[in-house]
Amino acid sequence: MQCIIGNVASTPPPSGPPVWTARRRVIGNLLPMLIAAPFGVIGLIVMYRSGEVLGPGLAVFAVSPVALWLGVNWLGLFENAAMRRTLERRTEGLPETRWFVGAATPSFVGWIDPHEDVGFLWMDTQKIGFSGEQYRLEIPRKAITAIRFRPNIHTMIGLGRWVSIEAIIDGRPAQLRIEPREARTLWGNRRLSRVIRDRLRG
Repeated sequence: MQCIIGNVASTPPPSGPPVWTARRRVIGNLLPMLIAAPFGVIGLIVMYRSGEVLGPGLAVFAVSPVALWLGVNWLGLFENAAMRRTLERRTEGLPETRWFVGAATPSFVGWIDPHEDVGFLWMDTQKIGFSGEQYRLEIPRKAITAIRFRPNIHTMIGLGRWVSIEAIIDGRPAQLRIEPREARTLWGNRRLSRVIRDRLRG
């Protein structure tokens, strides 16, 4: 059975218990909100009771977006290491040059998390490939037309971006978007995205 990412034919990887579960997607976004929400609520209460907008209440309220940013940065990759270990056991024979990433097709809309699949982006002298929980695919280097950055939901808060691998397959455009999940933080992975883009181009 074959699946399609863009117009790139892909075969599903070996089956096993789900790794990229709804629980992991939700908790990675819920925990930062739970940390930030009390500051916002308390700040609003203080402003309401004091009748003053400028004052201690506003100072407490201002902590909320900072706490949210820090929470997303540090907790957005909930159980990332466990997912990587599981997929490493299921994936054999990959080239030495590889990175653990989240991936998505251009048509995917993730209301909870931008990553449609998780797995390993790899490369050799002839092709670039992705081996994930849902998909496995290879894109010949000669078919690639561009490797560039594209924005995703993490870009809005300065914590991430897609590395977009674009190609022409059988005369039709195809695109695979990946975002590193190697580092412990989203900020660390954003920095790594430039390294990966440059390595893929090279």
